[in-house]
Amino acid sequence: MERHGHPRAVLISYDAYEEVRSPRQDKRRAEAREMPRQIQAQAEMLNQDLTEEESITLADQLSHELIADMAARGEITCERDRR
Repeated sequence: MERHGHPRAVLISYDAYEEVRSPRQDKRRAEAREMPRQIQAQAEMLNQDLTEEESITLADQLSHELIADMAARGEITCERDRR
């Protein structure tokens, strides 16, 4: 299938599809797990006047908002959404 002269789809076996899909999902999951740590470190750096507890709370809130935004855009899928 082509669109404007560029391939848009291919037909492959399900096993081949799983081989391609699994590493991509693993990468997205790893990135999603790392995001809160990065946000927390950045929040601590930018808000050195906050207590550690305030900084953790802020990082937690921001990471939840970011993950919710990514899920709303369909960029990630949460395990709880699959049930």
